[in-house]
Amino acid sequence: MDTGTQSLMAHSMHQYHVDVCCLSEVRILDSVAREVKIPGVNSHFSLYHSGPRDSSGKHDVAIGLSDQAIHALLAWEPVNDRMAFAQLKGHLTNISVVSVYAPTLSYRIAQ
Repeated sequence: MDTGTQSLMAHSMHQYHVDVCCLSEVRILDSVAREVKIPGVNSHFSLYHSGPRDSSGKHDVAIGLSDQAIHALLAWEPVNDRMAFAQLKGHLTNISVVSVYAPTLSYRIAQ
């Protein structure tokens, strides 16, 4: 996911008032958290990414969080290249978010 696509994702989250979104096949080469700023808007989003260790950028997932969700973030764990976990502080109970990559039925295993 290049920086333009990351910015478009953050702009869409802002426009539609989305605090948490799960993404798959983002194709970022390392498992890190990135801050994504929206040009002309006084807010930013964070993209928490979990991907393969071989830098191939395949099968990876990410969780996008708004400013409000970032402040509620209790835990983040990139489980593996196909799964990531985040836990957010809620008013009555904590919220668990799991982002999972699952190939479609038409996907053929080439291995």
